[in-house]
Amino acid sequence: MIPLDIRLYTWVDVEVVLLRIQEQNNWPQWLVWARAYWDGLTIGIRAETEEQAKDWLREIYEPRFRISSKEEIAEFLIILESLPENERILPIYFEETEEESRLPRLTPSLSRPSVIWPPVKMSNLQKVYH
Repeated sequence: MIPLDIRLYTWVDVEVVLLRIQEQNNWPQWLVWARAYWDGLTIGIRAETEEQAKDWLREIYEPRFRISSKEEIAEFLIILESLPENERILPIYFEETEEESRLPRLTPSLSRPSVIWPPVKMSNLQKVYH
């Protein structure tokens, strides 16, 4: 569920929820990366894990997660703060990837990461430096 101190006004707020999950080391194994921007939330997932991703997003963004069907095609959305007659949405896109999680580059303290990666584990660092 969305933390009580967060309101989803824009894609930046959607990203903050993911950053908190990253900080708390609650990043699922199947989730490779996440990228939020004004036009949508795209998440990189392992092959054949889309159902897990949908369930996880439903749990994380409840009650703002919605599945909408248009012409037999399901769309996954996060409902942003808005008036009922002028609903604002952020579409969710799933991208299967074989990428490995990368070590994040040093990010200046006043900037936001463009892609959110899972927390770095010591075993991953040992692989890189040996």
